[in-house]
Amino acid sequence: MLLKIRNTRIRASSAFGRTTTTTATTSVTVGIFARLASAHGQYRVEIQLQTMEGEVVWREGPEESWNLDDPLFTYDLKFNINLVFPAPGSYELVLMVNGQELARERFSARLRQLAGSES
Repeated sequence: MLLKIRNTRIRASSAFGRTTTTTATTSVTVGIFARLASAHGQYRVEIQLQTMEGEVVWREGPEESWNLDDPLFTYDLKFNINLVFPAPGSYELVLMVNGQELARERFSARLRQLAGSES
């Protein structure tokens, strides 16, 4: 597979710029951008959430492979997904294409105590 990644930006944001929850499981809206070049063929794209040990705890992606058949063209991939963190901790968000890692970004999910609640 000949595929080069030119630019990747993985950004997490919620409606108010942060995620506050009183439960261990939480979700956050994540925007992902990747610019691909030298593509030629069918590509299966997947976003994975992995523990720091590499265990995949969540995955999402289009059901069908994408036909990126012009190696001289740059393809912009844009995703807005609702990412689910199963528990507080450190994770890595991984962009996979045809089973190969193209980009990786670390995220931390924290459990916040709401003001006025008991410890």
